[in-house]
Amino acid sequence: MEKNWLIRTRENQITGPLQKNEVIKLVTDGFLAEDDEVCAGNGLWIFIREKELLDLYLFGEMEPPFNPVSEAPSVVTPEQYTPLVVKKKKKIKKPKDEDLLSPLQKEANGPSENSKLIINLPSAEILKMRKEADEIFAYILDENLRETYIETYIRNRTKSS
Repeated sequence: MEKNWLIRTRENQITGPLQKNEVIKLVTDGFLAEDDEVCAGNGLWIFIREKELLDLYLFGEMEPPFNPVSEAPSVVTPEQYTPLVVKKKKKIKKPKDEDLLSPLQKEANGPSENSKLIINLPSAEILKMRKEADEIFAYILDENLRETYIETYIRNRTKSS
């Protein structure tokens, strides 16, 4: 005998597959509640309270209605299909080494228009400001952000000197 019957409880727990005679025994012994359902294969679910349907399909010899799962017809025909075109990635240019330098590093390599104030100070004074700024902004974990704050601090201090 085929094991193609399923039981679904009111808590939506599914048991099976079971043989037809096993499901009959569970129903006749009162183990299934009226809100529980049985189903043969891919057929329609039948509540235990639906006595007429149980008599026809579970206790009788009639085959339960089948609920076939069919594949939907294709909406796109092969003639309409357009393959996906993948765009080429743009090549990323590597930045120049001088573009990666911080403003203070650029100033160490040579004076720029914006650095005239800092260049006029003695290097010992700039180092002292740098040390102060390092202590003030030590709480900033991001090195790039901390360096920006330090450079701004030194720039502002040199303008006021």
